[in-house]
Amino acid sequence: MPIHFTVDGFLDERGNLRVWCCFCIDWHAHAAVGLRPADRVSLTPHCFAPDSPYLQSTGLTAVVSPVPWSEVRETVTQATRSQHRAIAQGVLSADTAHLRRQTVTVPTAHL
Repeated sequence: MPIHFTVDGFLDERGNLRVWCCFCIDWHAHAAVGLRPADRVSLTPHCFAPDSPYLQSTGLTAVVSPVPWSEVRETVTQATRSQHRAIAQGVLSADTAHLRRQTVTVPTAHL
């Protein structure tokens, strides 16, 4: 049965909403025109990881965080381009499996 996911979104300096995807091990960018903290927005997943449950879901709702992306983007390590290519082909290594276990850490000043 498909599930609807709720994820955190972070506004970047270019007006995009950034969402961390632990399956693609990447920050996905979505248009964020007029969004403000605490807004909720429906997103269509555009994961390249074939095993991402987001692709089989009924959709995603992102809750816009008051924390800017610039403060959280380096709290996780993105996969390399070659790792992204392997993930897109459904090939996971021990390294990518480890990277998938990361979570975004919000600075304590915002808690």
